[in-house]
Amino acid sequence: MLPFRVNLDRWEVVSLILSLLLMVGREFFFWMGLPNLLSPFFAFRNASYSLLHLRIQRDELLRSRSMVAVVDPIDTVSYYPVEFKGFCRLLETSSPYYPERLSLQCDTIPAVEDLVWAVGLVGRVIGVRHATAEVLTIHSKEFYIKVIDVRSGVWGTLKGDRSPSVRFLPHAADVKVGDTLVAYDHPGVVVGTVKAVIPEDPFVKLEVAPLWRYYVWSDFALLKPLY
Repeated sequence: MLPFRVNLDRWEVVSLILSLLLMVGREFFFWMGLPNLLSPFFAFRNASYSLLHLRIQRDELLRSRSMVAVVDPIDTVSYYPVEFKGFCRLLETSSPYYPERLSLQCDTIPAVEDLVWAVGLVGRVIGVRHATAEVLTIHSKEFYIKVIDVRSGVWGTLKGDRSPSVRFLPHAADVKVGDTLVAYDHPGVVVGTVKAVIPEDPFVKLEVAPLWRYYVWSDFALLKPLY
């Protein structure tokens, strides 16, 4: 029994059934020693899987009531005005753990300063070549973004790192462990949650747990900044 329930559209169910039929057909061709005539259909299957994968990820987040930007190309429901540009697939990463940079192949032409999203903020596009985007991630020490606490409205500047942080907040700032931080200029994009509030006289420092987990995602969404 699955630990969660996923609501699938009719086209998604058809895609799954077609995929099963294709798998049977491929095994038949292999057994008969014939050329695999179903390769184009498998390409279609893989594209459908990418969309389905993102749909399941989105449904999981909605169940947990996270504040997220819903950027599914089929379902246009959104909590915030988010301009969705397209999907990207991982080409290369600077490191398998806490990567500071990513290379993505996108299905539309990206632009410098576009945001990259996968449940939470991944990073920002810093270079473009045709449809390939070079991304500076939230784990880079060169990455900065203005964030705001959803509960209290306190804002500050997040500095990227293995454990990103927000520093130089006054002691009186109303920030608590577990608070959700979103991008100040793009409030539909969750950056992470506060995992620790550390005194650094005369200020306090926030340690942030990014909502994006680097070891899960190979598909990304490209968002145009609001401002």
